[in-house]
Amino acid sequence: MNTLASFQINEKHDGIEIYFSRIPCERVRQILKQNKYKFHFVKKCWYTKRSKQSLAIAEQLADISA
Repeated sequence: MNTLASFQINEKHDGIEIYFSRIPCERVRQILKQNKYKFHFVKKCWYTKRSKQSLAIAEQLADISA
């Protein structure tokens, strides 16, 4: 079963948040960690500061899961 991903820009913190429908596989979690994403335990999302690279990762993960 596929894991659906979506992302949103957090204007207040100049960040990007990625939300998954279920826990992403280990490979995806490693990609997130390597790109400085951290898990937010309250919001249940992966987040980082906004940059061209972090936005590209978010877009790629959302496209893969579609």
